Order: sequence, then structure tokens, then C-alpha cells
Amino acid sequence: MIDLTSSPRTQTGYLLWELVITLLVIGGLVAAVYPNLRHLEPLAAPATDPDRLAEMQLQLRLAQQRRVQLLLLQY
Repeated sequence: MIDLTSSPRTQTGYLLWELVITLLVIGGLVAAVYPNLRHLEPLAAPATDPDRLAEMQLQLRLAQQRRVQLLLLQY
């Protein structure tokens, strides 16, 4: 019986399938994580616009207030 796994053509085929599967797994991981990273994009950009800076400061204050309220509810 001929061992097909030792054939160079078959080994190349297996390597290509492993590469395809690896790329699919990596692509799936990136697709799963990317939506969670999109909300960080505005924070990465410099806040040179005064209105945008004021909005970011307001959002920060509101988030801090919510955190304090949640901490107070625990006690």
C-alpha cells in the first residue's frame, strides 16, 4: 500500500490547509475583539477641539459619578 502522507504534494496540501485554518482562527479572534476596541478610537485621537474636549470631560465626570453611586449602593 502506498503511503500518501509521505508524498511531497500531500505534505504541501496539509501545510496549506493548516495555514488556511490558522488564518481563519486568527481572523475570527480579530473579529471577536475588534468591536470591543472600537470605543477606544476617540480616546486615541488628540482632543484639540474645545467642544470635543468638553464632551470628553463631561463623559468622564458622568462615569465617575456612576462609579461612586455604584460603590455607595454596595454599602
